[in-house]
Amino acid sequence: MTLGAHHEQFGTSVRERIAALAVACLAIGCGAALFPDGARALTPLPGIAAALTAAALVGMLVTAAILRNQYCATGFPPYAFLGAAYLCAGSLMLPLAIILLAPPAIAGSERIVQVTTWLDTAFHAAFIALAGVYVWSHGLFTRKAFTAERERDIVRGYVAFTGILAGVTGLAALWLAGALPQTLFSAFGSNAPLIPAAPHLHATVGRALLGLCALVAAGLTLQTRLRQPLHLWLAVVLILFVWQEFMSTTLPPVRYSLSWYLGLGDGFAWQITLLFVLLRRANEQIAGLAEDKRSLIEETQCDSLTGLYNRRGFDDRLAGAFEEARKNGGNVALIALDLDHFKAYNDHFGHIAGDEALKAVGRSLSSVVTRQRDAACRIGGEEFAVILPFTDDEGAMTIAERIRAQILYLHMQHAPGYNTLTVSVGVAVGRAGTIEPQALYDCADKALYRAKRYGRNRIQRYSPTLEKGPGKGPGSSSLRAG
Repeated sequence: MTLGAHHEQFGTSVRERIAALAVACLAIGCGAALFPDGARALTPLPGIAAALTAAALVGMLVTAAILRNQYCATGFPPYAFLGAAYLCAGSLMLPLAIILLAPPAIAGSERIVQVTTWLDTAFHAAFIALAGVYVWSHGLFTRKAFTAERERDIVRGYVAFTGILAGVTGLAALWLAGALPQTLFSAFGSNAPLIPAAPHLHATVGRALLGLCALVAAGLTLQTRLRQPLHLWLAVVLILFVWQEFMSTTLPPVRYSLSWYLGLGDGFAWQITLLFVLLRRANEQIAGLAEDKRSLIEETQCDSLTGLYNRRGFDDRLAGAFEEARKNGGNVALIALDLDHFKAYNDHFGHIAGDEALKAVGRSLSSVVTRQRDAACRIGGEEFAVILPFTDDEGAMTIAERIRAQILYLHMQHAPGYNTLTVSVGVAVGRAGTIEPQALYDCADKALYRAKRYGRNRIQRYSPTLEKGPGKGPGSSSLRAG
C-alpha cells in the first residue's frame, strides 16, 4: 500500500521558492508592461508558431515520460496522473503541429482553420482539466491506502481513459470541423488580422478556461501547500497558463502583433517549465546517488578502528597509484610497517589497550602522510602500509623515518622485557610498467622482515641483492634511532 511515504523526499528550499516567484513575476511583469501596446504590429516570422509548437510538443511528451518513470520508481499514482495530463495534451498538439507545418495554401483553408482553432482550445482544456484530476488524486492517494494491485488497476484505467479522450477529441476536431462553430480566427493561414468570428463564444471559452485554471490552482495550493518542488513549479505553470489565456481573451488576436508573440512565448514557457524542473531534479538525484556511492565505497574501504584505509582500500589505492603512474610516467613507493612484539603488548595490557595503541599509531601515520595522493592503510592486525605515488627512494626513506620516529616519540610503554613500543619498516620503490602492484608489495614485505631480523625498530630498503642471512647486504640501507 502507498501513503505519504511515496512523496518526494526533498522539500522546497527558500532559494527555489524565490526562483519560482521570480519566474512568475517576470512573465507577468513583462506582459503587463507590454500589454497596452499589444496591438502593435511587429516583423513577421512565419515559421515561429510551428517551431514553438513542435518544440513544446516534444517537451510535453518528454515530461510525460519522466513522470511515468517517477511513478514506476516510487509507486505513487499521482505521478502517473500528471504524466497522463501532459501526454493527453501533447497528443492533441500533434495534429496541430502537423497543420502548422503545412504549406500556407493548406493551412489557410477554412476547414483547416476550424480544425486548428478547436484543437488549440481542446488541448488547453484537456490539460487544465486533467491537471485538476491530478490535484484530486494527490489528496486521495495521500490520505487513503490501496493495495498495490488496486493502484496499478486505477492507473491503467485512467491512462487508458485519457488516451481514448485524446483520440476521440482529435478525431472529432478533424471530422466535425465544418459543423462546429467558428469561435476564433477567420484567416488562420494568412498575414491578415485574425478577428474572432464569434466574439462572445471566444470570450466565453476563454473565461471558462480561466475559471477552471483558478479552481485547479486553488486546489493545488490548499492540497499541497506547495511544499514540494513539483507542486511549486506546477503552480508556476498554472500562473503562466492563466496569463496566456487572459491575453488571448482580452487582446485582439492580430497575427504577428506584440500580443500574439507574447502569447506564443508564454504558451511555450508553461508547456516546458515542468520539464526543466524535472530534469534539474533528476540531475540532483543522480549527483546525490553518485555521492552516496562514493561515501559507501569510502566506508567499505575504511578501517573502523583507526580511520585509515583497510585492506580493500589499500588494494584499490595501490592499483590506482600504478594506473596514474603508468599514464604520466613515474615511480610508486610503498612502505610496509609492523609494530614490534605487539602480541606481547596485547597479552600484557589487554585488547582494549591494544586497540588504543593501534588508534594512536593510525593518528601518527595520518599526521605524517599528508599529500592528497598518498594513502595510509591498516592492512591487518598490527600491520600497516603507506602508498606514496611519484616518490623516489630518497623521499620514501625520509617519510619512513618520520613515521618510525613519530611512533617512537609516542613513548608508549611496552610489556615487561621491552622498552617503548616501536615499529619495523620496509621500503620498496618501483617504476610503473616494470613492476606490478603485488610484486612491489612483496618487495616491501621482504624489506620489512629483513628489518625485523636486524633487531627491529629500524628501516630497510628493498634491493634485489639483499642477503638472506643476518647482517646488511649490499644495496640495502638501515636506519635506527641512536
